Amino acid sequence: MTFSSILVNVETDSPSSDARTALAASLARRFKARLIGVAAAALPRDTEFFFTVAIAFGILAVLWWSYFDFPALAAARALRFASPERRGALARDLFTFFHFPNVLGIIYVAVAAKKALAHPSDPLSGAGRAALALGLVLFLSQFVLGRFYFVRRLSVERLVAMAVIVVIAAAGGHVDALWLLAVMFAVLAATTVVEMRRLGQARVQVRAGGPPIPDPRSRLNRRSP
Repeated sequence: MTFSSILVNVETDSPSSDARTALAASLARRFKARLIGVAAAALPRDTEFFFTVAIAFGILAVLWWSYFDFPALAAARALRFASPERRGALARDLFTFFHFPNVLGIIYVAVAAKKALAHPSDPLSGAGRAALALGLVLFLSQFVLGRFYFVRRLSVERLVAMAVIVVIAAAGGHVDALWLLAVMFAVLAATTVVEMRRLGQARVQVRAGGPPIPDPRSRLNRRSP
């Protein structure tokens, strides 16, 4: 009998690990085989771990809040009051094309959160920071694109937040993953609160399901000869 490869389970916390590894090494030398070691260890469930879980959950909660509090209702109301000729194309654009950034954003944020949970007290890698920034920017861009497409207005708060997120991610190469997530959470929460306060009456009317808010530009157009 010959062996070309020998796989050994290397348990860091097992008293029999040394003897098992020595036996596998001896067999590998005898048969001139490759020795492959596999090890797994549980992540420490300390205060930093649970705090990182809480921050990651907070980011997802703010993203949910920033979408379902106003943009989702505004999109549904836009369809309700749109003309029959325009409703089909509007539904396709708002709930298909402009939802791709939402889905991709959530995936990228989940990837970054997983990396942060693995090593909360270490800085995120370049790929981890890129995933975090890209995920948040994509998610915020959904409302920016939809609002500009439908009413030709910019969401200034979200555009500013997107720029701030990119700068923080680019400059956060030496910041612990835990604190980088916390800063991103603060940026998202502040953006959502400021946006809600600025929308004011529009937000109240949309949530109440009232009629469309008149566009000042359309009134000016009607008055012009």
